[in-house]
Amino acid sequence: MARGTKRIARKSKKKISKDKVWKEFSIYIRTRGADSEGFNVCVTCGARKFWRELQAGHFIAGRNNAVLFCETGTNPQCYQCNVPKHGNGVEYYRWMASNHGEPVIDRLILQSNQTVKWPKGHLEELYQKYSTLNQNNPLTQLVELL
Repeated sequence: MARGTKRIARKSKKKISKDKVWKEFSIYIRTRGADSEGFNVCVTCGARKFWRELQAGHFIAGRNNAVLFCETGTNPQCYQCNVPKHGNGVEYYRWMASNHGEPVIDRLILQSNQTVKWPKGHLEELYQKYSTLNQNNPLTQLVELL
């Protein structure tokens, strides 16, 4: 750049990270289906807990991009089922088969084996979607008041 010329500052869009999207997605999953007091049920063991005590557990492990933000394959799970029991796969399979059926399970398995490169702006769209849903959810507002 020649001396005396001014550099024009570009407005840079801050990229949204997967972690930031995951935070909003996880809140959505854990509050989806919760009762008016904020309690939800672990899909694998049936434990009833306040939504903040639950985790967003994947039916298909690995958290790869293809199924990372899949609403059908991600559901509320207690810590015991999700972490020490590695998702409690047998019970999760039974729950998925009962609630969604074999064709959905087969589709998720096929989808999970695909390599996905998200298009530009996809994470931003997901973040906007889930953060808006969470902002409009009375259960998330309830927690802020506690």
